[in-house]
Amino acid sequence: INQAMAYDRRGGNADQIKEQLLKMLKDDKNIEYRDQIYYALAELELEDRNRENGIDYLLLSLAEPNGKPKQRTKSFLSLADLYLEDRDYQDAQAYYDSTFQSINEDHPRYLDVKNKAESLTDLVENLLLIEHEDRLQNICALSDEDKVKKMKSVIADMREELQRQEEERQRRMAAL
Repeated sequence: INQAMAYDRRGGNADQIKEQLLKMLKDDKNIEYRDQIYYALAELELEDRNRENGIDYLLLSLAEPNGKPKQRTKSFLSLADLYLEDRDYQDAQAYYDSTFQSINEDHPRYLDVKNKAESLTDLVENLLLIEHEDRLQNICALSDEDKVKKMKSVIADMREELQRQEEERQRRMAAL
């Protein structure tokens, strides 16, 4: 795990470290460390600029039932920062909020996390309100016939999106 945390993509190849970490995941004596192992794998992936795999490993770190609170905080915070970089404010807000719920007041980033959680909560609420109002105004401007078509289209889009999300989740799990 320490090798993974010290890894620098400019100075080496992460394949051997990944292989060791993946072996560790299979060994029952490491069950209590699985959250940390997944986090280390995430760090390797992120250092190698494999953002999607890094996020997947962070999510696996959080999904570990034997996860320790300190590690959960680190995983929440990493995800929050990644989503904020992507300007995915809703996910960033959710993960900063989760981080804030679990972070100790003596943590160096406590105030930063608190401020981001609060600011993003306000921002997301306002963005959702604006989006909702815009949709309503657009629908109200339609003829009755077009309103029915629009509603059918929205329902179809929602079904497609749910199916796409499920397929993506299954694809990610199969890739790991």
